[in-house]
Amino acid sequence: MNIQNNTDHISNEDNALDLNLKKLHLCIAKDNSSELIQFIKDLHNADIAEIIQNLDDDTRLEFIKRIKENFDPEILTYLNESIREEIIELLDIKQLATNASELDVDDAVDVIEDLEESDQEAFLDNLPESERKLIEEGLNYPEDSAGRLMQRKFVPVSDEWNVGEAIDFLRTNKKKLPEDFYEIYLTNKDNKISGIVPLGRLMSSNRIIKLENIKHKITRTVNVFTDQEEVAYQFNKYAMVSAPVVNEDNVIIGSVTVDDVVDVITETAEEERQIMSGITSDVEEDDSIWKLSNARLPWLVIGIFGGLFGAFFLGSFENNYFEGNELFISLSFFIPLIMATAGNVGIQSSSIVIQSLSNPSAFENTVLNRLFKV
Repeated sequence: MNIQNNTDHISNEDNALDLNLKKLHLCIAKDNSSELIQFIKDLHNADIAEIIQNLDDDTRLEFIKRIKENFDPEILTYLNESIREEIIELLDIKQLATNASELDVDDAVDVIEDLEESDQEAFLDNLPESERKLIEEGLNYPEDSAGRLMQRKFVPVSDEWNVGEAIDFLRTNKKKLPEDFYEIYLTNKDNKISGIVPLGRLMSSNRIIKLENIKHKITRTVNVFTDQEEVAYQFNKYAMVSAPVVNEDNVIIGSVTVDDVVDVITETAEEERQIMSGITSDVEEDDSIWKLSNARLPWLVIGIFGGLFGAFFLGSFENNYFEGNELFISLSFFIPLIMATAGNVGIQSSSIVIQSLSNPSAFENTVLNRLFKV
């Protein structure tokens, strides 16, 4: 019985997109904007983004026009880059900034960095000064650094407190806390990180126990200028759910959570897959034919010239070996087989090499050892 219920649940999840698309088309056909607004309010922003990406151009345009004033900027963070640019052109920047007040700083930075300079200024001008300063600071960090990834809301508490004092602090400062958090960070008088306490361990400990006594044995931090791929590697290696971000003075200035790191892992895997496939730039399936062709052509052209070189090379042996020699003519029939096998071996080897590049320890081996393995 339980197995059947689980199967039904999975089946319903698989059909969720189709059902949402049908409901959307029905609302538009009925010209019922209020029902459409209510429909999207009941959906997660990731589901709305998925719907947008699966609409044809005309329906997408109509849909955005109808929800323009209620458009949540967080939806943009779930969209492919090409569609995101298209949607931004349809939206009013000032209205978008007004709706962005509830966005985390890292999500706001993610939205703003794709805007044109004039639109960035208009967006920032319509934000409260405190939020604007945080976003501007975030934009000043290198694009692939932890500074672009971090959230500014985190939970710092004094490392001299006990469990009871920390719990009381959390209960009396609800409005200042992040919407979701997994750990609290212990700081000294200089605001430097001195320890990390998991939320579960905090809530299950006696009130009189010192926080110093229940913190992690090792305090792992992330420097604000650390590359995002290195951050993702650390999270994967140590099974981390969050990490404090510190500046050069070891002062905590933000936090990176696992949901942000998952995005980095996904993007990195996609980039490596495209590189392995001979695609020279980051593209999406819904990009223009021109952009897709530009990304694919370089290695295809190299492959064509490589094939022509092989043909001329074989042709150079024609007079010496093939003329009047049936054995060599018969052997030439196996040339396509050898070339196809060589291509497969090359793909397998490149897959192994690219997979090993994700592990820094790969660079500890000598080049000869690495070549021998592939």
